[in-house]
Amino acid sequence: MSIYVGAVDAYRDTVKWLVAFVPVASLGAAAVLVGPPLTHSVASAESGQSWLADHWLVVICGLALVGGLGLMLRYGARVLSITPRDIGALATGSAGAQRLSEAIGAGVAAPDFFTAEAFDEEMGALAEALDDATKEVKADDPRLARIQRATDALRAWSTFEQMRRAYRDFRVAFVVGVVLVLGAVVAAPLQLTTSEAITAPTPVEVTINPDRAGEVEVATGCTSAQSSTFTAVRGTWDQPVLLADGPDCRFGAEWRPSRDVARIRAKAG
Repeated sequence: MSIYVGAVDAYRDTVKWLVAFVPVASLGAAAVLVGPPLTHSVASAESGQSWLADHWLVVICGLALVGGLGLMLRYGARVLSITPRDIGALATGSAGAQRLSEAIGAGVAAPDFFTAEAFDEEMGALAEALDDATKEVKADDPRLARIQRATDALRAWSTFEQMRRAYRDFRVAFVVGVVLVLGAVVAAPLQLTTSEAITAPTPVEVTINPDRAGEVEVATGCTSAQSSTFTAVRGTWDQPVLLADGPDCRFGAEWRPSRDVARIRAKAG
């Protein structure tokens, strides 16, 4: 077996294992790590629009996961779909003829041919003999055997060259895809919650970060957060929606505090 045939098989086997195992493992990890909190957050959401507003990072992570897997599969399919080219197509154009000449010069067609000129001459002579009805080319003609061995070697070399270039692109796509998948699986849970949903209006105690107190007034109009009262009306206890009532608060003002702005807990009793 030609060394080029063995190399092509090795490339194909490597890509097949990677595109078969990595996507399945990635989807399994995403299902285990993200599935339960994602299901809970969707079930607890007031509406699809509010869920998207609160979980935009999860949406981005989902797109990154799909994009990363798609990238790996797309470039993996390019490697696996490469087929041998016809010997006539190998020398198409000046660039193709140059590559073919270099391959023969490097010994791809040896020991039958060592130069592209010798290969072209033999091919031309054999073609003339086959076209001449007065001459018979027998099946055991040594010229046929030489040309067959050389063309088989050159086609194997051509397939290897195509595979090598496609595999180089696949490696880059695979690394980028893995980074996207890992980033999505790690980042998505940061914006998901498994806390209980708020099913009834509940008075809460709000401890506000002094450095972020101005955000309360912007969101609700309340000029004194300390003198205002807050009631959790929707969302979950990790991401509640609070109804504000107090000095200068807008009527029906609602506030969605982030974790770094305020700490929320239900009032005892």
